[in-house]
Amino acid sequence: MGNSRIILKGLASGVLVAAASSFLSAAIYIILMVGFKEEKGFLEALLFVGSVAVAVSFFMSLVFGILVGLPMFYFSIRIRRTTLGFYISGGFFIAVLAIFLVVFFHVFFELLLHSDLFFFSAGALIGAPAATAAFWAVVRPDKMKPQ
Repeated sequence: MGNSRIILKGLASGVLVAAASSFLSAAIYIILMVGFKEEKGFLEALLFVGSVAVAVSFFMSLVFGILVGLPMFYFSIRIRRTTLGFYISGGFFIAVLAIFLVVFFHVFFELLLHSDLFFFSAGALIGAPAATAAFWAVVRPDKMKPQ
């Protein structure tokens, strides 16, 4: 299939954009929580929280991109709804699904602090639509023909 290479490039760009936005939201989180008061601990905290956020975002965006994003992509081609706005709306849907899943596990296993849940939710609501927009910009499904 000729489109599979471009779809993989789009998936990779979406994952990388989600990871980058996750690192940026981690930087904002550290600035709000730690501030610039402790210059010595600031960089270590930023690198630790940022790398954890990137790792979690990389894994979750890859899984959600394959399990939810690709079926949504083929469905959108089939129903001929391939605008950027439709893809950004799909990104919000994926973000809400991811937040629901994390909150569900938090209720039963108490994995995160409440501030971490807020940080994850904000990162997901920014990262998932940005990732779907990056996927759309690389793949350009609006120029594909339904099969």
